[in-house]
Amino acid sequence: MAAPESKTGLDIEGTWLLNRTLSDDFDGIFALQGMSWLLRKILRFASMRLLMTQTPSPTSTPPSPSPDPENAPRGDQHHKITKIYQKQTIHPGGFDTEDVYILDGAERDMTIPIFGEVTSRYQYTAIDDLSDDGELRESLRAGGTGPRAVQEICRSRHAGWESVLTWGFEEVGGERRFTQNSVTTKGGRRERGRLVYDYVS
Repeated sequence: MAAPESKTGLDIEGTWLLNRTLSDDFDGIFALQGMSWLLRKILRFASMRLLMTQTPSPTSTPPSPSPDPENAPRGDQHHKITKIYQKQTIHPGGFDTEDVYILDGAERDMTIPIFGEVTSRYQYTAIDDLSDDGELRESLRAGGTGPRAVQEICRSRHAGWESVLTWGFEEVGGERRFTQNSVTTKGGRRERGRLVYDYVS
C-alpha cells in the first residue's frame, strides 16, 4: 500500500513491510560488511516488518536538523529531541530487535545481532545538505519527504566499514513509499542500495 501523504521525514510512525520486489539486492553491501554467505542467503529471502512510533508527537514543533549534541538544550527542552521506537521483525532468522533511536546526533555504542558491536548516531538532516550526486535529493523532494530526512550513520571499528542510511519517501513502482537508501564504504570500496517498504497501517 502507498504511504499516506501525511507521512514525511518528520512523521514515519506506522507499520512498514519490506517490498522485496522493489528493493535492491543488499548482498554486495552485506558482503562488504563481512557477513557470512549463509546469513546473507537467509536475509535475501526473509520478510521484514518495522513497527515505528516516535516522541514527541509528529504534530509537535519539529526539531532543528543535525543538532550539535554538545550544545543540546537543557532542562525543559529535552523533550523536543525526537526518539524513534522501532520493533523489527525478521522471519525466518530470529533476528528480531527492539531499538530506541535518539535523533540528537550523538554517537552511541550498540550491539546489532547480525553485525556485532557498532557505533551509531541518528539525526535529522536537511535535504539540501545530503551528501550525494543530487539524484537522491531530488527523488526525496519529489516523494514529499519534506525539508528534512532521518539519517543513520553506523560504523564498525572491528570490520572497518561505515554505512550511511537516509530515510525518506520516494515514488517507487508508481506509488509513494517509505525508503532507506544506504551507502556503505570500506577502504576503497563502495556499495549502494535501497530498501523499499509498503505501508501497512
